[in-house]
Amino acid sequence: MNCDREPIVLVIAEIDEDYMTALKAALGDFRGIIPLTISVEQLERGGIVDAVFLTLPQAEKWNAQPLIHRAQVLPTNPRDPDDENLPPFVIAGVAKSQSDPTNSPVFDLELVVRCILEAAREHNQSCDDPGRLIKTVGIWPPMIGMDQLAPGMAAATMVSTYESALHRFDDTDGSA
Repeated sequence: MNCDREPIVLVIAEIDEDYMTALKAALGDFRGIIPLTISVEQLERGGIVDAVFLTLPQAEKWNAQPLIHRAQVLPTNPRDPDDENLPPFVIAGVAKSQSDPTNSPVFDLELVVRCILEAAREHNQSCDDPGRLIKTVGIWPPMIGMDQLAPGMAAATMVSTYESALHRFDDTDGSA
């Protein structure tokens, strides 16, 4: 079974209608990123996504580790009252290295988007249960630095990073 071939969709949740309207326009018909004008609570607890991205401090409860330039997929626990309405997974990350640029929202956004896609892809490659695949990942713009960029720049950065990651995945799949 080749469970990892489905594209992963990033679902961006934001309540700022003006920002989301501009982001939707900038994304055009790109299918890898879906902007929704909803709250982060609706995203996390609405059954919309298979995983939600959290920063390392926010994912401490699930024992997230600070991995340089990597994100990690951590299961939530539906028997835990705090987790019962969350998606099945949290994707946690991303630690930067000391040599990374500081105060660079474009670099940060590229890094986080790439790491989210890589973590979900790695999870899906090792997953034996099609019902446990990560097909959609929820993201709240402040968690990935999107809020520091104009919608057009955020869209262009995310699309180019997404497409670059897909090409890299295709290249590694071809060598297997």
